[in-house]
Amino acid sequence: MKRIFENANEYYPNYISIDSILEDNLKIIEYRYEKEKNEKVYISEHKKIHTFLDDLFFLKGDFVVLAGKPKKGKTTFSLNLALHLATINKTPVGYISCGENDSFILGRKLLSIHSGFPVSKIRTSFFKKDEFNVLRKSINELSEKKLFFNDFPNIKYDDFKLVAKEMVSQGVKVIFIDSYEYLFEITNESVSSMKEHYIKKYKALARQLNITIILNVSLSDSSKNKEPAISDFKNNMYLSRLADMILFIQIEDKYIDNDYIFSKLIIAKNYLGPAETPVYLMLNSRTFKIEKLPGL
Repeated sequence: MKRIFENANEYYPNYISIDSILEDNLKIIEYRYEKEKNEKVYISEHKKIHTFLDDLFFLKGDFVVLAGKPKKGKTTFSLNLALHLATINKTPVGYISCGENDSFILGRKLLSIHSGFPVSKIRTSFFKKDEFNVLRKSINELSEKKLFFNDFPNIKYDDFKLVAKEMVSQGVKVIFIDSYEYLFEITNESVSSMKEHYIKKYKALARQLNITIILNVSLSDSSKNKEPAISDFKNNMYLSRLADMILFIQIEDKYIDNDYIFSKLIIAKNYLGPAETPVYLMLNSRTFKIEKLPGL
């Protein structure tokens, strides 16, 4: 790699020549071209199934950022996406929760999404006999899915790497990390360079293990933007630079009817092609199931 002004005694910035930049790009292109492991990880089957994410796909090795404001649907969307991948495409999925939600709570939420019973009903266990039989059938079906969970509070990179390798040995191709805020003990904004260093390692690991890593990121709630935007990353702008794809999820305080809340997914960055217009969704406030809004 050619650099100008490399003398440490000279106070000049380092510049990278275009041939070096193109060389780095070529390495990635050749890697994906020559390896037959770059199959697209589709959320729908080859024959299009009209669900809420028909055309969205990732490539193995992608580092994806799923961002949104606090309590605006990141975990809910991730669980719907994980269940969809495991169910429709039969793609083994890993889910590492390093924050406030443990595997038991996440499992209960998944059961609600899959069975159609409200979380409150599952929590209180007030079922009629026929309802209980439906629930048990849903549990049996879910148990057959290749979904692997790990709740590791404040997980460190080395621990994540170990867990990820174990999941990959079980065939996992997509791993969710919930969430970015719990990956580091450090909170001082002056050490953002250290955070960037570790995010680069997560991105490199995705490529090394040939998996897609989807990282949940909370944006500042103080932003004046009505909906999430890349500018909301503020002191973490390296996330927007390093991510292969950036997805924003936004659940509005607006009901379509008594049960469904208006929501949308925004593809803000997509190295596979241009960013699309928002995908309008509806969230069932009782079961947490997300579906594409009919007619849009």
